[in-house]
Amino acid sequence: MVECIIINQIDGGFMSRYKKRKNMYEKPAVSFKRWVAGMWLIAVIVFVPLVFHNYYYDILPFKYHFLIGAHCLTFFLFTAYTFLSDNNKKHEFDDLPSLVSYIIKSIKNLNFTNVVNFVKSANFAEKAMLVFIAVYTISTLTSDRYVLQSFMGNEGRYNGLLLMSMYVIMYFMLKKHIKFSRHIITAFLSAGLFICIFGITDYFNMDILRFKVDIEPIDRNNFTSTIGNINTYTTYVGQFIAVSGTLFMLSPADFDRTEGKVSIGRLLFYYICMAVGFMALAMGKSDNGYLTLAAFFGILPFVAWRNRRGFRRYIITLATYFSVIKIIGVLNKSYADTVIGIDGIYQYIAEFKYMNFVVLFLCAAALVICVIDYKTSAYDKKLPVILRQIWLAFLVIVTGCVIYLFYKANTDPDAVNKFGSVKNYLIFNDNWGTNRGYIWRVAIEEYLKLPPVQKIFGTGPETFGIYMKALRYEDMVVRTRQYFDNAHNEYIQFLFTIGPFGVLSYIIMTLGTAYLCIKAWAKGLVKEEQGVHLVAAAFLIICYAAQATVNLYVPITSCIVWGFMTMSAGMLKDVKFKTAQSSDTKDVKSSQIYETKSDKDVKAQSQGNGKKSDDQTAGFESGEIKSEKGSESSEPGSDKNSESGEGNPEKGSESGKVKPGKKSGNTKARHRKKA
Repeated sequence: MVECIIINQIDGGFMSRYKKRKNMYEKPAVSFKRWVAGMWLIAVIVFVPLVFHNYYYDILPFKYHFLIGAHCLTFFLFTAYTFLSDNNKKHEFDDLPSLVSYIIKSIKNLNFTNVVNFVKSANFAEKAMLVFIAVYTISTLTSDRYVLQSFMGNEGRYNGLLLMSMYVIMYFMLKKHIKFSRHIITAFLSAGLFICIFGITDYFNMDILRFKVDIEPIDRNNFTSTIGNINTYTTYVGQFIAVSGTLFMLSPADFDRTEGKVSIGRLLFYYICMAVGFMALAMGKSDNGYLTLAAFFGILPFVAWRNRRGFRRYIITLATYFSVIKIIGVLNKSYADTVIGIDGIYQYIAEFKYMNFVVLFLCAAALVICVIDYKTSAYDKKLPVILRQIWLAFLVIVTGCVIYLFYKANTDPDAVNKFGSVKNYLIFNDNWGTNRGYIWRVAIEEYLKLPPVQKIFGTGPETFGIYMKALRYEDMVVRTRQYFDNAHNEYIQFLFTIGPFGVLSYIIMTLGTAYLCIKAWAKGLVKEEQGVHLVAAAFLIICYAAQATVNLYVPITSCIVWGFMTMSAGMLKDVKFKTAQSSDTKDVKSSQIYETKSDKDVKAQSQGNGKKSDDQTAGFESGEIKSEKGSESSEPGSDKNSESGEGNPEKGSESGKVKPGKKSGNTKARHRKKA
């Protein structure tokens, strides 16, 4: 009898707990379509920048064909699975005619009502995407005798209708099946870390993979890493910095790796990626990188300065960047005979006579802020709002000063000599930006001469080089001693080739996606960790859009933008925006509600177990308060359970929200976890 009681207790106690724990860690089987979608995303954002065939001699065509192959294989697997899945077992495909008949019947079922419902279900960024591909198609069909060239894009950088249509098809086909996965971002950063380190070794003329053996010495410095052209390389590094830097600034971390937080090791990995990216960007010797840095450091405070953690890490990031530039300056002097050497804006900063003081001041400021945050949890809720307003005023003043300097340098000949060597950046002429001033002027002049239809829909995708060769080749060679087959500005390039509606829809599509990502995070419509990755995707798009003003649209980097847009759409597909009326503008109520099935299950389980949640915040917040039946919840990105020890909610609280009817707990320092 005693043995039976002991066995029953073991079975009912230990074994039941074991089964519950086992069920908790068991993961559901990944569907085939979700697996294919994940493989496509990895191929696009990880392998396209890495793969090569004959070193730099065919690097762009090979990466393009690899990308097309990934699109085609994914489309084939999705289509084959759809026909062979259990949902279509009732259809018998004994021969080819029966299969064709079924496909035709399926196409006929796509009536006008279904198309209208599909368009209505899309958000404004996706509607802009549909307009973009529609204009792209019309531009291809109206490109006169260059229809084939416009479709294939082989007269330019392969951005024809074929590639663009595949981007759009993959977006709408895969967004329902792509799930948030931290491992995919880790793979992207790991590949980027290798590419950046490879580029840094090229700066020291090491050529560890023997890419430059047969390249003429005069052209060796124009190519680097597994990317190729130095400008494309800096664009990629800018994307790498945008993701790693945003994740470092916004990710809440904890030694215990609690729900919604990252480990200290992962946070350190983000920091290392960001620091290496800063070094690789400077050693890329392209001033285009400063457009990325301007967007990164200029816009990110509006997102990061919502709590003490974001402000603290922003100062650390700023100190890291200037320290990296100082280190590069020291390396240039120590290994002057080995390194390629930096020039332009990077050289001005590295040789700034007060550079040592700037680095020491930023490092000291970062250290002081970390110590203050460690020892106290006192805060002022209005402080982050005030800081962001001050930062906005600062940006307006700086922008106004830059515009004034441009105006003064280009209208007052007597003031030119006062600017010194900076005048090369301020005086806009044909030589500005390595002859970009010339090709931009010529592109606008020739666009204004186009017939009315081509002014609306452009000359056709990737036909810019064809028209420039026919209209301005001799003048171009005489003035610049080179031939431009691209406008070296994505927006001017699209204006000339697909018209103003194409440019406008492209801008709305990209920046609109970034806006939705940031909005979903800021309003708390997604979980904390997922929201941070959405913001990282948004800043990748923003930084890319900044560099697009002086760079080319090439598949090597544009595919990464499309990949992150598709991944973001997958994370946002369940988000529901419901606007709630509110008469009080100071206490902003929860205007948007998001709840997935998994959230409902967690909530039901927590209620069944009688768990309590306690809303605690530490560090300063933005002042935005979400209320629901008298309960309060902290703003996304607050310093709950951060690694610096600003608050530790009680066990059982997963979402940080307070149950209806329960008021938030006291935010005292007794719950802090020292790290």
